[in-house]
Amino acid sequence: MGRLRKIADRSIHVKGSVDVASELASKGSQAIESAIHQMSAVSNNVSEILMEGVIDIYALNLVSSNYTISA
Repeated sequence: MGRLRKIADRSIHVKGSVDVASELASKGSQAIESAIHQMSAVSNNVSEILMEGVIDIYALNLVSSNYTISA
């Protein structure tokens, strides 16, 4: 009877460890998904900034090509 009790106690301990591991894995998965979402947002913002910079440079070149400096 003592051996069965030890087996039952260990089973309860193992189940508790599995529950904790499962919860941590779930939280880790959520953290990874959040990081991916945030990196995507950063990438989109950088792309927008770069595109605005290209448009600004193009506009500046267009304006400066229409004007000549005379002394």
